[in-house]
Amino acid sequence: MQTGRFERAGTGLLPCSAYWREIVTVLCLKAVALALLYFLFFAPADRPTVTERVVAYHLLDQAQAKR
Repeated sequence: MQTGRFERAGTGLLPCSAYWREIVTVLCLKAVALALLYFLFFAPADRPTVTERVVAYHLLDQAQAKR
């Protein structure tokens, strides 16, 4: 009679704590990858400054181009 969690030895199954360790590792790697993508493509440093003058220029320029 076996006292472990699994009925048969050698099934290749990992104990429950090893599954959680793998899941947490994958989730951490995904979080790092998403943060890296954010800082590479969506960081505030890449955004142009939006002021009232810039908005007015673009709106008036488009309105005059349609005429």
